[in-house]
Amino acid sequence: ARPPSPTPLGRVLLFGWSEDVTLALAAALAEADVTARAVSDEVILGAGRDDVVISSTLALETLLAPGERLKPRVIICGAPDASDMEAAQSLGARVYLPPPFSVIQLQAAVARCHEAAARRRRR
Repeated sequence: ARPPSPTPLGRVLLFGWSEDVTLALAAALAEADVTARAVSDEVILGAGRDDVVISSTLALETLLAPGERLKPRVIICGAPDASDMEAAQSLGARVYLPPPFSVIQLQAAVARCHEAAARRRRR
């Protein structure tokens, strides 16, 4: 039996995905005892620094004004080209996962974001 996972500091928010992709991402994270849910533009824009957003570059570029960044920690599941990675960096992405990425890589990216939020809170 695996020990219980620590309670995440913030929410894990899925933004800009089709229903099928949202279900797949949520199921992959549920394997690591992380609850993730699809959210609206308003929720993303109001998310806090301890939250984690999993999105695509295109979805965030559509939502945000040029040069604007979100407060939460952003994980971009991107396209396999350098221009998408550069765009993700300009959006403030903490993690960029090019395809194909594994469930383990996704789970680890969320865990790293939560650990960074915990370190920030301890300061």
